[in-house]
Amino acid sequence: IGLIDRLTTPADLDAVVNEYVALLAEASPFSVRAMKRHIQSVLDGEKDDTPETRAAFADAISGPDFKE
Repeated sequence: IGLIDRLTTPADLDAVVNEYVALLAEASPFSVRAMKRHIQSVLDGEKDDTPETRAAFADAISGPDFKE
């Protein structure tokens, strides 16, 4: 996640936000939970892989989302 992923004009902000929300809504619950956990670990200052992040990766590549 970059500091700035996308720029838009104030006039287009609502449309861009709605597009991003739709993208998140299409994501599987597993993916959303994993993303939230990883973002929180970074916000908590974690910089390296942990046993939890390795386990989440293993779960992800063996789960149904990865098979899609």
